[in-house]
Amino acid sequence: MISKKIIINISKNGIGNDPKFNLKIFGNGEIEYNGIENVKIKGFIKSYISNEKTILLLKKFKEENFFTLNNSYPQNNFINNSSTTISISIPKENSEIIKKSVKYFNSYNEIPKNLLNLEKKIYEIVGLKKWVEYKEKNKLIKEKKPVFKRKLYPKIISRDKKKSIFIISIIVIITLIFCIISTGIFNLTFFEDQSSNKKLKITILKTASSIEGFRDYEYKEYFIQGDEIYIYLECIGFKIKNNNSCNLNVDIIVSLEKKIYFKSSYNEHNISDYLKLIFKTDKDWPAGEKYEVKINIKDNILREDIEFITYFTLLEEMPLYPKIIVLEPASEIRGFKDYDSNFLFDRNDTIYIYEEYSNITIINNSTCDLFLEVTVTKNDIVIYKDDCNKTEVLNNAHKWFFTSNVSWSSGLYYVKAYLLDKVNNKNTTGITFFTLF
Repeated sequence: MISKKIIINISKNGIGNDPKFNLKIFGNGEIEYNGIENVKIKGFIKSYISNEKTILLLKKFKEENFFTLNNSYPQNNFINNSSTTISISIPKENSEIIKKSVKYFNSYNEIPKNLLNLEKKIYEIVGLKKWVEYKEKNKLIKEKKPVFKRKLYPKIISRDKKKSIFIISIIVIITLIFCIISTGIFNLTFFEDQSSNKKLKITILKTASSIEGFRDYEYKEYFIQGDEIYIYLECIGFKIKNNNSCNLNVDIIVSLEKKIYFKSSYNEHNISDYLKLIFKTDKDWPAGEKYEVKINIKDNILREDIEFITYFTLLEEMPLYPKIIVLEPASEIRGFKDYDSNFLFDRNDTIYIYEEYSNITIINNSTCDLFLEVTVTKNDIVIYKDDCNKTEVLNNAHKWFFTSNVSWSSGLYYVKAYLLDKVNNKNTTGITFFTLF
């Protein structure tokens, strides 16, 4: 049986009439469902699937190339709409967790087909239809409800009923007249949206390392080159239409000394307590500098706009010890940063390990002196081991590969990489994993 510590999670964050629920599937077949809103069954339900179905589910992650997908669709932008997050996590030997998570917004038109196929297959295997009506792309899977025909009766109204209707009508008219007088005969603001009396205003604009929800964010001012930066924003005073929507243009510009490093814009129609934007810095962005983040919001209904500015500082990570920055199993490695990440393999597959490192000592601007070692274990038993010495400085990366066979049992394998910089006698390690069926 597969370990319970392998966890698959689907979170539907529905807005409006879309369903909202959480679904968790453990490696041992245990299922936890929590229906929140717009579902057939609300609350917590516990269920199970067979070991064969669990293996089929994990193989589907491999078939649909889940580990090669982007983390978000779309990337580096914010859409305040219903969203779906699919993730899989496997614990490492040192109590850390390797996790791959992909989030997509329902209104985005370029969601990868293999991601939607994977989601549909999970629902089919789990049997989600008995708990919730769920949406495929442009399709609503919904049970047919019986249609009841109204009985037609002859329109016969008695004299007493006519008298009652007349009295009710008089009461309604008197009530309406009273409302008009109390609000002012010539005062038409009674029919206007109250938000039009407010002035468009940004009340909170912060940089953060993460955003979980309304006023639930980790404020951060200093970042390292290559970090993702979140922008948390709250705005009031915009016009709300009768259908409970708005029409805002949101522009963001990140600049340093008038040079633009990031620029994006989008149109917002959904009402929300906050807005969230994500962008990623790069190692080419100068370190040690204070960057300006300028946000401009325009209300296309009121024809008003507001501009607000915040700042963050970008720092350079100082090399102290050698560091393994990438260690991933792959089905193929073509070159530097060019590989197909994969965590699920069959017996007799060739398994590649892509290793990338930094902060090593360079000799005479052209060579290094490194010792590299890789060890594959299962249940603390060494299954495979290899090592090499490296003197060439070529993109600071190395490729390992080995072939499994029928004697390798199914389950979770850990890969530990060891790197020694023999020039300064400093070392580091890295750990990853793969699953064999």
